Amino acid sequence: MISGLIILITMFLIGYYILWQKVSRFESFDFQPDQPRPGLVLGAALRGEEPSPALKERLDYALTLYRQGWLTEVICSGGGDYQHVSEAQVMRAYLGNNGIPTTAIVTEVHSMNTLENLSQTNRLLKKRKLDPDVYLITHDYHMFRALQSAERAGVTALPAPFASKHLRMFYHKTRECMALIKFFLLSSTKV
Repeated sequence: MISGLIILITMFLIGYYILWQKVSRFESFDFQPDQPRPGLVLGAALRGEEPSPALKERLDYALTLYRQGWLTEVICSGGGDYQHVSEAQVMRAYLGNNGIPTTAIVTEVHSMNTLENLSQTNRLLKKRKLDPDVYLITHDYHMFRALQSAERAGVTALPAPFASKHLRMFYHKTRECMALIKFFLLSSTKV
C-alpha cells in the first residue's frame, strides 16, 4: 500500500517536473525578428471592459514591436462575453488609443481558448490574404502551448515571447501546467 503510494507520488512529481520544464522553455528565449510580418496577440481576460494586467502586458509588447517596425498589422484574438464586449474589441480599442492606426488592427472575436485563437486566426489569415507567417505574441510561460496550438491549427507561428513584470509566476506556471494536461487530453485531433 505505502510503496504503491510512493510510486504514485513519484510519478506525479516527475510528470509535473516535465510539464514545468515545458512551460519554462521560453524564459530566456531571445526573440530576434527577421522581417516585418503580422503579429498575433492572444487574449488574456478582461477586467470589466479594460484589459487585465496580463493582457495589458501582451498589448504593450505588441505596441513596442509595432513602433519598432516589426509588425505590419496586429491581429487581436479573443472572444468571450464580458458584458457584451470581446477581448479582441477591448484589445483593438487599447491599441488604437495608444497610436496604432485602426487600419492596422485586425480582430478575431469568436475564440474562447488558445487552440480556438489559432484556429480562428488561420481562417482569418486566409480570408484576408494576409501573410500566413505570424509573430505569436504571448507570455513566455504560455508560449509552448500556444505553439502547439498553432501547429494543430495550421498556423506558421514564430515565437515572440516575453517575461511578465507583474504576474505571480508560480501561480501562472502551475495553472499553465494544468492547461497543458487538458490540452493534450482533450485536443488530440487537428482542428
